[in-house]
Amino acid sequence: MPDDITPAEAPAAEEAQAQHAEKTYTQADIDRIIGERIAGVKSKYADYEDAKKAAAELAELKAAQMTEVERVKAEAEAARAELEAARAEAKNANTRALRIKVGTEKGLPSPLIDRLTGEDEESIAADADAILSVMPKPAAPGGSNPPGEAPDPKDSDPFLKGLWGR
Repeated sequence: MPDDITPAEAPAAEEAQAQHAEKTYTQADIDRIIGERIAGVKSKYADYEDAKKAAAELAELKAAQMTEVERVKAEAEAARAELEAARAEAKNANTRALRIKVGTEKGLPSPLIDRLTGEDEESIAADADAILSVMPKPAAPGGSNPPGEAPDPKDSDPFLKGLWGR
């Protein structure tokens, strides 16, 4: 004990030192502490399963209380939604078929057919014509160059034609 502590302050000083001292726990102490905490958490969520069962029973009761008319209305709404989805799918298939038909008739390369836009045959044809107008024209059949070869510059320049005598 330090010298400047009076006898009345001695128990308080010893208690403070005891609090600062490192406390050690046995395995039994740790098991007891963990068990208490687990029990606390379990008690906190003990009614979860009961609440889950109650919610399921409430849903069943609501479904049972639904009148026949309400049930038929719900089924009709589901059928109507399914019909609308089928109509949209059929419309997409028809539009795709129109794109293929128009693109093939116009002579578009197949990668460009998927890029055609429009809802009816006329608008798709107009789009195909717009694409064809910006595409380079193919060389006339029977030309001097085989397909895929660049034209000979001597054939297109008048000066070179005179020079080579063509």
